[in-house]
Amino acid sequence: MRTAIAVGTVAALAGAAHGQADRAYAAGLLADADARTSLLDDGQASFDPDRGMGIVSGDNALHVRFFQDFRYYAAFRGIHAPGQNDDVATGFQNARTRVCFRADLGEDVTGVIHLETSDPSSSMGELSVLDGFIDYRIDDRTEVRIGQFKHPLLASYYMVSPVHVLTVERSILSDFFATGRQQGVRFSWTADDVQLLGSLSDGVRTANTDFTSMSEADFAVIGRVNWKLLGEWTDLHRTTSFQGDDESAYIGGAFLYQTGGNTNGTADEDLAVFTLDGAWRGDGWNLRGEAVAYRLDASGGPEFTHFGFNAQGGLFVSSDLELFASWDSLLLDDDAAAITHDVQNFLTLGGRWFPFGESYSAVVVGDVVFALEETADLAAFSASGVPPAYIPNTRQGLFGDTGTGETAFRLSLRLLF
Repeated sequence: MRTAIAVGTVAALAGAAHGQADRAYAAGLLADADARTSLLDDGQASFDPDRGMGIVSGDNALHVRFFQDFRYYAAFRGIHAPGQNDDVATGFQNARTRVCFRADLGEDVTGVIHLETSDPSSSMGELSVLDGFIDYRIDDRTEVRIGQFKHPLLASYYMVSPVHVLTVERSILSDFFATGRQQGVRFSWTADDVQLLGSLSDGVRTANTDFTSMSEADFAVIGRVNWKLLGEWTDLHRTTSFQGDDESAYIGGAFLYQTGGNTNGTADEDLAVFTLDGAWRGDGWNLRGEAVAYRLDASGGPEFTHFGFNAQGGLFVSSDLELFASWDSLLLDDDAAAITHDVQNFLTLGGRWFPFGESYSAVVVGDVVFALEETADLAAFSASGVPPAYIPNTRQGLFGDTGTGETAFRLSLRLLF
């Protein structure tokens, strides 16, 4: 009997203790939920034209935005492969689909993640990390960035996002010499009229690679200087100037030096790139120019130097319609490959329609690309001299032609929200 009473007493005490623990745990959950609800109540929904939709609470904010670039192509070339009907190519392309997240932690720390599915040659639509970096503002002029991002070499690539590109696709110069995303660290110093940027990375076109990857270099160093002549620094990142906008202008230059062959599996080669660029925008018009020199010295391989030039401009003929023209010229070193046409010129003519006025939330872009020389030689090599070759290039709508006159009609709908 005494044993039964003792057992019952122990069970009752255990049940009471367990009940108290459950109540304490539940109270903790409720307190945590109240705290989170309070934070949400403090935050307010917002929309920033440069950052997208978000929640802002004091100096902290989280923004998300979506970008879609959907296109139609009609590409023509005069000479096609024997027995094939490949002189005409038409169809739709989901060129870019992006989801972008930005978190501001106070006034000094910003984290950015850009996810994109953008490989037109793949039917899988796989989502990959395009950018992933953290910015830390040391003071009003100085900032450091770490992660994966566009480094400050080609102005038309690192300064201008696809949202603001004048033509349907980036200029052929920018596309041909693009160094891609790279993992590394960047420092910037911005005064009233001068901006200095320098970065250290794993090398060109090394996005989403491990440090043991054979596609990486030993290191790459990039430096840039921008001199703002008119306007604001934010004007550098836009090509268009709407009617009534104030003038803005800058000139800049950059260099890259990359070397390999001294660490795990890297190619024994040295790469040097130099750029000079500038832009001038005014009341409904814009002009931009860029020049590139690209030299590669590979051990046991050829030494070669390519040059490239681009000039483009736009003019609003009404409040919502802009006409533009762009000229690209590639001066290729025939030491890089067995080519017969070492000068390639391209002319692009088109227009942009802004249905919602001075807003990039929806933009319709249409243009025509004319190849002024035979483009088949571009299938022989890329700027780096290694695969993949520049042509075929479905984003540009170019496939290579042994005759002159390859032409691509391109139509794009860009949505940003």
